[in-house]
Amino acid sequence: MILVNVAGVRMEMPSNTPIVLLNETHGSRYLPIWIGAVEATAIAYAQQGVTPPRPMTHDLIIELLDELGAQLTGVRITALTDGVFFAFLDLTTSGGVERELSARPSDAIALALRVDALSLCQPRYWSPLVSRSQKRRRGSHKTKLKLSGSSLT
Repeated sequence: MILVNVAGVRMEMPSNTPIVLLNETHGSRYLPIWIGAVEATAIAYAQQGVTPPRPMTHDLIIELLDELGAQLTGVRITALTDGVFFAFLDLTTSGGVERELSARPSDAIALALRVDALSLCQPRYWSPLVSRSQKRRRGSHKTKLKLSGSSLT
């Protein structure tokens, strides 16, 4: 599994569809995952440290886990079927029992960002991707992404 970071959330044009952009922690490749608007907002809020006046669903889930004595220890993006990614939440109960729950990657990422849990992805989803530096050498256009506190061009 490859350790990944969330590079940011942006809109894919011309469809105006939100995507979350993952990047290898120890590499230069990026993986876009198309997500819903609500999940895009939840991910962006978590990255920017925004605390809404009322808890969003992902905040509530983290509170619920905490109240039940469970901890989200990581998320894994494990499958790609018919263009749809699948993920698992890795949980540890107060008794030390490890569990996994199936989740959409967007929800898993939104939860992981709230508790600083590790995010992992199967290596096979990265192989056909071209790194940002390789794209730049080929003369493709620059992309500007808003990251928490900085920008990437």
